[in-house]
Amino acid sequence: MEERKKGIARDIITESQRGYDAVVVGRLGKSQLKDLVWGSVADKLMGRLIHVPVCVVGGSPQDGKILVAIDTSEEATKVLDFAGSIMDITDCEVTLLHVIRGLESWTADASEKLQKAEKAGTTLLEEAVGRLEKAGLNRERIFTKILSGVASRAEAIVEEARNSSCGTIVMGRRGLSRVEEFFMGRVSKKVLQLAKWNAVWVVS
Repeated sequence: MEERKKGIARDIITESQRGYDAVVVGRLGKSQLKDLVWGSVADKLMGRLIHVPVCVVGGSPQDGKILVAIDTSEEATKVLDFAGSIMDITDCEVTLLHVIRGLESWTADASEKLQKAEKAGTTLLEEAVGRLEKAGLNRERIFTKILSGVASRAEAIVEEARNSSCGTIVMGRRGLSRVEEFFMGRVSKKVLQLAKWNAVWVVS
């Protein structure tokens, strides 16, 4: 069975190189084992498909609301452009989320750094709104939010998606880390592990 799964992942990767816009895969496939975070095929695809956006779908995600998690990395514009391309501009509601991790100590200097990060995040979100408007989305259906001082960015993203009833999460693959050896960033990988009932788009 393991050899067969390896073959499935390899075949999908090969097929994806023939001009597809994206790859969509179920989280568990045919396996219903509760101790599996996601299926081995989906896991392999997320690790190796870096040339095309990948969506891992769990459960039956609610339609109509999308959470787009963005940071200050170069990938943020790709995430926004992709989100704009997949949304139904007549019915979709999108929340743009920027998450800032908490600092180790709350000194005066640390507080100033946090304030600067929040100001930069506000500017980032304003630019993101403008980009989605150009893509055709109604401004009244775009919401922005900054979560500041959180312990885990991934957990904050998944919790916000749940609280906002967003069935779909869109995010970048590596975020601020440009280390070539890491195809999957820590945040995106953890979101995929936690968001068991969402559709999670990972954009390279």
